Amino acid sequence: MKALVFALGIGVAMGQGPNVSTVFQFHHIEGAQALKEVATMVRTVAEVPQVSVDDVAKTVSLTGSEGSLQIAGWMLAELDRAPVTASVTPQFSVTNNDVVRLFYLANQPTVQTFQELATAVRTVVAIRRVFTLNRGRVLVLRGTPDEIAAAAWMIQQLDQPAAAQHTDADYTMVDPNNRGETQVRILYAPYAETVQQFQEAATAIRTVAEIRRVFTYANLRAIPVRGTAEQIALAAWLVKELGKPGDEAAYSYPDDSRDHATAVRVFYVKNAPTQQAFQQVATQIRTQTQIRRLFTYSGTNVLAARGTPAQVAAAEQMLKDRELAAK
Repeated sequence: MKALVFALGIGVAMGQGPNVSTVFQFHHIEGAQALKEVATMVRTVAEVPQVSVDDVAKTVSLTGSEGSLQIAGWMLAELDRAPVTASVTPQFSVTNNDVVRLFYLANQPTVQTFQELATAVRTVVAIRRVFTLNRGRVLVLRGTPDEIAAAAWMIQQLDQPAAAQHTDADYTMVDPNNRGETQVRILYAPYAETVQQFQEAATAIRTVAEIRRVFTYANLRAIPVRGTAEQIALAAWLVKELGKPGDEAAYSYPDDSRDHATAVRVFYVKNAPTQQAFQQVATQIRTQTQIRRLFTYSGTNVLAARGTPAQVAAAEQMLKDRELAAK
């Protein structure tokens, strides 16, 4: 593709000035839907206010600031290539703290898996401007250098064949907002036989470890999470313990001085022949002990609970009493 009107410059700052117009001719992007997706991407990522497409002529007309059109020109030049294998483009530097990058993904068998991966990246890294092009499985990102680097790492970890061997992996981001949520980890729950069980494992992590940024990528049974070092350590422990039928384990969480919920336990609920019975036990324990962070994993009849030492001890005693009554 080449610009009919407009000379492309790389690595320029966003200029504030009068709007200019340009028309781009496509050579490898065809079809009304594909052109529409590209136009929407340009409008969203490059922040070009006026975009129109001519399906017959295979052109896109743009009107915006010179800086916006330079971003758009770079993206369109990268996209209008012959089909490519998995690759990552060089990043386009808008400013020192604002960059754009394109990723061509190779191991996304369906649009659903591709969209799920994109949402995982958006959620965990917290990138506002994420756009997907289903044709070619292209992921377009714009954010800070730290966000783009973290996203690139996540994509490398998740864009893998489902049959490949996967192990937990870690990444550290910077902390511009001083929230402490610098640790990113990809956790795996291969023992989850169904999508429902997999989602339950992720919800247990979100609930018990109180992690805001948790998402799932079902194609690999992967759970990308981001939080403080303490939260991620608890999440990693928990995701392993959920897959151990019959085993019970304890974990000590640092005291955050809010409600002193330092005791974490994984209980195996016996004599619960149905899911209804299992959920009834969980409800009884939650109600009587007042444990807020309690969740169930149906795959192994496990209760994951976090509360004060006294609350967790009360839950343990309730389960022991229940077992004695069943004999």
